[in-house]
Amino acid sequence: MICKANDIEHRLTKPNHPCTNGPVKGMNRTIKEGSRDGNPYPRVFYRRGRHSRPEIAQPLSAIYGEDMSNPVRLISPKRHGDARGWFTEIYSVPAFEQLGIPCTFVQDNHSLSVPAFTLRGLHFQTPPRGQDKLVRCVRGRIFDVAVDIRRTSPTYGKWIGAELSAENGNQLFIPIGFAHGFVTLEDNCEVSYKCSDTYAPDSDGGIRWDDPAIGIDWPMPAGTVPELSTKDAVQPLLADFNSPFPYDGRPLAPLA
Repeated sequence: MICKANDIEHRLTKPNHPCTNGPVKGMNRTIKEGSRDGNPYPRVFYRRGRHSRPEIAQPLSAIYGEDMSNPVRLISPKRHGDARGWFTEIYSVPAFEQLGIPCTFVQDNHSLSVPAFTLRGLHFQTPPRGQDKLVRCVRGRIFDVAVDIRRTSPTYGKWIGAELSAENGNQLFIPIGFAHGFVTLEDNCEVSYKCSDTYAPDSDGGIRWDDPAIGIDWPMPAGTVPELSTKDAVQPLLADFNSPFPYDGRPLAPLA
């Protein structure tokens, strides 16, 4: 089955997909990249799926090899399993430094979203209180998104997304200069994430989750209206945002 969204061709390995109003649990898909506006960087890239056995996941230090240029990183901590279950190391300063992620995290946040298709985002904090984030789902499944909002970036306004779940154990590292949001794919999802700075209300910012200039392909059945906070329902459009974030020379690229 093939689904086309945002000019990207998704080759599905299982028959159920949000575009068919079916479940997406456990789906893997490969992608043919494209761009409707001639930009050499695709509008959206996916890596989705799950690990059926703990030992399939890769160790932190071996995920990307020598390629550490992508600012947003999908991290798959190794799970050591036996008859009792499994053990995993989700964060280590030396291991993250090997991955080119030297930031220090100072605050952990934990959210519960009861209804499926609860959407939180798109959020960020402006300088000098910007936040790097390391996001994981500890119960259920979410689709996690980062949007490039660095001024002069060749991928400004482009987005990248991945499914994070308690089962696959994946984490998404989202650096300063990207807006972050997620939608839950099941009831009673819990999300935990680390931040490199504490919450600063005066620096709190956001972008509309459904901004057509960004065009995020949220994996929700057709016609679904997500559960939103009052604040997220009225966030400004990207066109009305004067970005204070500088571009560091690393464009957004497909997840490894």
